[in-house]
Amino acid sequence: MKQKKKLLLIAMVLALSQTSCHRPSRQTNAPIPKSRSAQADSEAILAIRRYTQEVLNRGDAQALAGLFTEDAVFLLPDGNSVKGKEAIINWHKDFFRENPGVQTQFTRECIRFPRQDVAIETVSYVEKHAGKPAIHGGDTTLFVKQQGGWLIDFVRIHRPAAQTEANKALVRRWIEEGINKGNLAVCDEAFAPDFVLHTSGGDKRGLQGPKQAVKEAGTAFPDLRLTIKNMVAEADMVAVHWTSMGTHQGEFIGRAATGKKVTQNGIYIYRLEAGKIHELWSCRDDLGLAMQLGIVELIKEGKRVIDE
Repeated sequence: MKQKKKLLLIAMVLALSQTSCHRPSRQTNAPIPKSRSAQADSEAILAIRRYTQEVLNRGDAQALAGLFTEDAVFLLPDGNSVKGKEAIINWHKDFFRENPGVQTQFTRECIRFPRQDVAIETVSYVEKHAGKPAIHGGDTTLFVKQQGGWLIDFVRIHRPAAQTEANKALVRRWIEEGINKGNLAVCDEAFAPDFVLHTSGGDKRGLQGPKQAVKEAGTAFPDLRLTIKNMVAEADMVAVHWTSMGTHQGEFIGRAATGKKVTQNGIYIYRLEAGKIHELWSCRDDLGLAMQLGIVELIKEGKRVIDE
């Protein structure tokens, strides 16, 4: 029965998170509950939110332990969830490790009390990361009253369209400045330290992979230019359909310069988190490129179709 009630409350949170908060005509931070008890509870929850902001801004994940129920749930923007107090604390530890010095500011949008022992609060927030654009988002949080105090039982984190656009802008910058102009400093700004490149040949971890790829491509094809044909983003993912063109003027995978102009096309799928690229899935027409350079010959009916 307890689990059923929790599922019903979570369903309520998800439904309310899709609706806009009612704003009063006067200039207040959020609608004020009418009853005295509700006002007191509203202030108590606001104090918890302020304490949460303080804890987040000093990067103290362990201090969050007293704020959550044992079986609390975090629903992330990508649809994945973090279940249980301990797992939520560990998630925050990883977040602080990957985003040192991040500062978060919450603004309450509204609070509702569907029951005397249940509150649903909606906030907007701004995450400020050193040297990167601010990240705007929000969350809808389910508070439950236990033994006279309020605890967080469920959180749904939102990433508005603005964040999707920021993700697309970062990917576009990496392609235009990092790949096309060979500016490797962009790699340090755009990619997370634990970045993983997924290819048909296996996974490569760390920033050395994309840096080495840009260096090798720039040496082999000094005039290389990758053109974005289509870009689609949803949640924390950005997909890019691209074509590239360049002149083979340097050694490439053991092949001496041929002076040939070559083209290639492919699809990159990026996963971003907190303003950094964490994963990239690469699908390119490497066979077509190798055939253009004479590295691989295409044989049809016993005759060579592509010459060196």
